Amino acid sequence: MLASGIAYTVRVKRGRNYQALVSFEVDETVQPWNGKRIAAVDVNPKGLAVTIVSPDGNLFASRWFPEPSLVHASAGKRSWLAANLVKRAFRWAKGYGCNAVVVERLKFGMAQENGHDVNRVCSNFLHKKLLELIRLRALKLEWICAEVNAAYSSVAARLKYSRNFSGFNGHQLAALVLGRRALGYGEKLSAAQIKTIPKHRAYAVKTISQSHRHLFLKPRLPADGRIDSEDAKEASALTKRVTPHTAATSGNAKRCLRLSLLGGGGPEDESGVRGHRVNPPIKGQTR
Repeated sequence: MLASGIAYTVRVKRGRNYQALVSFEVDETVQPWNGKRIAAVDVNPKGLAVTIVSPDGNLFASRWFPEPSLVHASAGKRSWLAANLVKRAFRWAKGYGCNAVVVERLKFGMAQENGHDVNRVCSNFLHKKLLELIRLRALKLEWICAEVNAAYSSVAARLKYSRNFSGFNGHQLAALVLGRRALGYGEKLSAAQIKTIPKHRAYAVKTISQSHRHLFLKPRLPADGRIDSEDAKEASALTKRVTPHTAATSGNAKRCLRLSLLGGGGPEDESGVRGHRVNPPIKGQTR
């Protein structure tokens, strides 16, 4: 970097040892989406929830990365834990052929009216730090980083998916909703589910049901504007609205989910732990 003249700031930091910090600009050109699965991340005070979503909107795999020390550790150690947490999450998602990550657009205030324990968790929530680390990691791996509105994602996950996907926690299902929003799939709720939402929050129903595909996650087009035969099936799948469910039919949902949790299916990370995955449909049975 010094010989090429790219570096514009160089610092030498002295502590127990010496560190040379070199700052330089990087090219933030967005690579085109490969049309394969995407990784949706739900950021939480005590960990990350990563859900792999297929191009047709179905849940393919999901894993919860817990890190309770993010709340109670010192400031320096929390930064170190957050960096390693993001690195583990990307290493796991990379095994599914993803080159796009979806994060939530967070902007909220906190009222000091929830008690000592809750206030401490909220005040130590490294949401900005975690989102920044995710963006930097995606930039380093040349991944697409798409931001979507996170409004009522947990509500939609609880109302629509908590019953069929009881093996996953609410954060993993909220990440599923985020991934589907980035692909342009809204969550259509039944009349009984809409009644559970207070009437003064009618905007919530509209936000949950409507969604637009993110600009970075549109089908690839060659220079001549045509879609070749290899990408035709992937591009056509993006125009369909498919409700995520477990393998086979809805009647066998619990049985298939139980088998998938017992058998595993996702690639192992550095600790040897497999992620939870939904089994593919059985031959001869419709999705």
